[in-house]
Amino acid sequence: MMEGNGKWENGKQQLAKWLQSKSSKTSLGIQKVILVAVVLLVGAYCGALLVEPVINRLDKGGLSLSPKIERNEREVIERRIRGLEHMLDSLGRSPAGRKKRDSILRENPGLPDSIGKWKGRLKSLGD
Repeated sequence: MMEGNGKWENGKQQLAKWLQSKSSKTSLGIQKVILVAVVLLVGAYCGALLVEPVINRLDKGGLSLSPKIERNEREVIERRIRGLEHMLDSLGRSPAGRKKRDSILRENPGLPDSIGKWKGRLKSLGD
């Protein structure tokens, strides 16, 4: 047996003894309440892990602009597109920035096309 395993086993035994001494001091009713609380928390966490991918899949519809877009919403979207373009242009001005920009574009190869589509869609909606 490896020396590290012996220390591990000794630590587990000490933890078990400590937990046993602490739990023997609490009443059976409190132990049941704690058990129910732990089961509910673990169940809620597992439920969230199961539901999250479904919700994310529904949310990933992309950027969609309806023809009834409000003026202030349109301005916000235009500002965001300009900010994204400005950020990409700014990154291209230094060697370290170019590496970062190239990394971003490698991870998101359709980003320039998407920006162009968003701008075209905004133009087609009119002023």
